[in-house]
Amino acid sequence: MDDDIDHYVILRLPSGEEGFKLSEKEITKAYRLKALELYPDKSPDDRNAPVNFQKLQTSYQILKDEKARKLFHDLLHVKQQKLQRQSQQDSKRRRMMSDLEERERSAFAAHDASTKATSEEESIARKLKEEISRIRAMHANKSTPTVTANMKKTKWS
Repeated sequence: MDDDIDHYVILRLPSGEEGFKLSEKEITKAYRLKALELYPDKSPDDRNAPVNFQKLQTSYQILKDEKARKLFHDLLHVKQQKLQRQSQQDSKRRRMMSDLEERERSAFAAHDASTKATSEEESIARKLKEEISRIRAMHANKSTPTVTANMKKTKWS
């Protein structure tokens, strides 16, 4: 028996609580209608007809037996709860992921701002050094002619 089969769906009956409340007569009626449709002699071209008819018979036998039907109903209920928990966990995971991404964006933004400030500081420091070098060179050029002029005066005097 495949655990993923919903025997109510195979018989075209409502699943879950509604299906569990169905009488044996309603299940038998649904089985007979579906059996007429899936009977292998009715569709000789369909290679899956015997397999589908066997699934129908298995579903009918499970739903007809009260103990098996109760176990199947409990199994469906557990699966439904599991899916519900997973969907809640998925929503929690989505929230956690979005929160994490937001924190990462803000951390990178702060890092980018500090990097930008550091690079701006470095740029200003480099310009200042260039300006200091230019000023020193200018003063060096001014003092050199004065020194040479004083030297020339001493030589001629």
